[in-house]
Amino acid sequence: MTIDAYDAIRHDVLGRIERRRLRPEGDLDEVKLEVEQAIEGYQQRARLGDGLPLVSPSTIADRILRSITDLGPLTDLVARRDVEEIFIEGGRVSYLDGTGRLRGLTVPTTEDENRQLVERLLGATERQLNTKHPMVQARVLDGTARLTAAIPPVGDCLSATLRRYVVRNVTLDDL
Repeated sequence: MTIDAYDAIRHDVLGRIERRRLRPEGDLDEVKLEVEQAIEGYQQRARLGDGLPLVSPSTIADRILRSITDLGPLTDLVARRDVEEIFIEGGRVSYLDGTGRLRGLTVPTTEDENRQLVERLLGATERQLNTKHPMVQARVLDGTARLTAAIPPVGDCLSATLRRYVVRNVTLDDL
């Protein structure tokens, strides 16, 4: 599966949700149904020669559902206690693990998907990321993290850092 097929299906699902005025966080069963129908439609078009069929439709369905109803590829990273910082540059996501090593996310993402995740994180705040406000800082995730994000013309592409507040027991010897 290419990222293009994933994007096409994801955009189709987002359009369906918007047309039906569904709330992704509240109408989960209806959103799941829209995901299944969009994937089935894609598979039918692929069987007719319009693209390649998906190898694992259930994997794509899970990925799209997480992208729309949760934090998508960031969900697992945010849940991990050893991840202190997450960096987003366009469609690339990397993070610092507990050992201080910079690692890349193994799940592919797109800049559009990452932008929607940043906007979802900002949704609980009064901040917005748009052309009028191309740079934003806010406390997110119930005050447990700080998000700093910028979009063009401030940067070349979406650039965001999600830094979690971590409490450490530091002794005088550690210093």
